[in-house]
Amino acid sequence: MVSEEIKVFLMALMPILETRMAIPFGIAVANLPALEVLVVAMIGNVIPAPPLLWGLSSLERWALSGDGGVRGFIASLYRKILHKIRSRGERYIKRYGLLGLALFVAIPLPGSGVWTGCALAHVLGLEPHRALASIVVGALAAGLMILAGTLGLISLI
Repeated sequence: MVSEEIKVFLMALMPILETRMAIPFGIAVANLPALEVLVVAMIGNVIPAPPLLWGLSSLERWALSGDGGVRGFIASLYRKILHKIRSRGERYIKRYGLLGLALFVAIPLPGSGVWTGCALAHVLGLEPHRALASIVVGALAAGLMILAGTLGLISLI
């Protein structure tokens, strides 16, 4: 059987779900202590960032080198996703620089977390080590906001 902590970790690791689902699940469903949930969720949430930041170039070269079949489909999907990410997040970077990347990641809504922040940093050509720091700060801010919101809602019940 999978422990509740592992479930929180895996949720936080997954794109779209990230801490937005992991923290409420850990506290409200799994009944784990809030600090434990925050730490486990944050670790799970930021683990994908380094491989994404340093590996997206290789993945992009592979995906975009195909013009038919599965790779052609992946390339088409990849282009659409990156265009959407760029159109949603570029204004934050243009206006606030690396702080803008942290703000973009910190928005606790689907489509603006660590995975999307890494893709945005890649598309805009940001240095991976500098982008990583911004992404971690943004993830922590999002995690704290989600934690506060979750605890606030639970206290109302």
